[in-house]
Amino acid sequence: MGRHEQKGLGIEPSREEVMNLTMARVAEVYSKVEEVSAIYVSRYLDDITITVLLQNTKYSRSLMDKLFEIEYTLHKQNPSLIMEFLYLPSLYEHRTDVIHPKAALIYDRDTSAIVSSSSVSIAA
Repeated sequence: MGRHEQKGLGIEPSREEVMNLTMARVAEVYSKVEEVSAIYVSRYLDDITITVLLQNTKYSRSLMDKLFEIEYTLHKQNPSLIMEFLYLPSLYEHRTDVIHPKAALIYDRDTSAIVSSSSVSIAA
């Protein structure tokens, strides 16, 4: 019986496991949005900051509605996690200009890489 099947037996996943599974889900759902170019995650204490880099350079109401709907769903699915989402248009020269040096890359459209839930490491 797998760990998640044991949930009914009173065995809950650890907070770290919940965070890793959630970050894998974040990468999965946002990667389906064509305008998303990359996703980074950073953590300070119990707060998780998810930075979504966008390919667009101008505000798009329909895009933001789509992103906010995804964000809302993720918050509803994970009420125990404190997640902040930042959406940055492509108005920077290099990613390092806007991404914290200890942030973990969990999705990159250029390489089509989505980090699996078992290997997401979030720097504290």
